Amino acid sequence: MSPEEFQRMIAPLRDQYLAALPDTLAMIGQLWQQVLRGTDAPGDRDALRREVHNLAGTGSTFGLSGLTEAARAFEVRWDAAGLAQQPLAAVSPQQAQLQQAQLQAAMDALIRAGKA
Repeated sequence: MSPEEFQRMIAPLRDQYLAALPDTLAMIGQLWQQVLRGTDAPGDRDALRREVHNLAGTGSTFGLSGLTEAARAFEVRWDAAGLAQQPLAAVSPQQAQLQQAQLQAAMDALIRAGKA
């Protein structure tokens, strides 16, 4: 199958993906804000990580390589911070502030990439 045939074949899926992307980004942003405030419910961190991971895996398929790169960057920061197991407040205040700033920058880049 040629690249052009592949693109024609996935065009309807790409349209669906792009139509759903704003809602997905909004949900990710909301979950992230809940984590920052410490108001996340059980399962919210897993949902946030899963949704970002899905964007990392699907963005390039639909021609959004910047979205894939931004999502992967957030994943790396998230995993390094250990936020699946602990709140930001569980580390020293200086480390928490640095992690929060790095994660916020990565989240901002992810949202921008999804809107581009």
